[in-house]
Amino acid sequence: MLDLIIIAAFIYVLYYFITINRYDKNGHAKTKQKVTKSEQEVLDYIKLPTEAKLFINKYKLDISKINIRALLKALGVTIGIDVGITSIVVILLIKNIILELIVGLLLMIILYIISMKILANSLKKRGIINV
Repeated sequence: MLDLIIIAAFIYVLYYFITINRYDKNGHAKTKQKVTKSEQEVLDYIKLPTEAKLFINKYKLDISKINIRALLKALGVTIGIDVGITSIVVILLIKNIILELIVGLLLMIILYIISMKILANSLKKRGIINV
């Protein structure tokens, strides 16, 4: 259990410094020049990582109702937990490197799809997803 927490925390910290750190506390992409509100919305969407864009498009998320930084934090925690669970299960149960890669990839895909659906359901309860 401690291994899972350590791996998930490490992945989240990496994700934080790579993606979340590019957004200010209001959820807008950091820029050096002044931009209008419409330009800021376009810039926010362009700077999003691919997994966030896929999540927004797949579940029809209304980004005007949510802070993008908060969404990225939720995605980071989810990805960290998924990677932690996958790595612990694969390392403990399988000893063949090729089999580890195959099972790990399949398990990661399955866990990612399930966890994104759970995250979407929680956002739907808060009224952020357009139905």
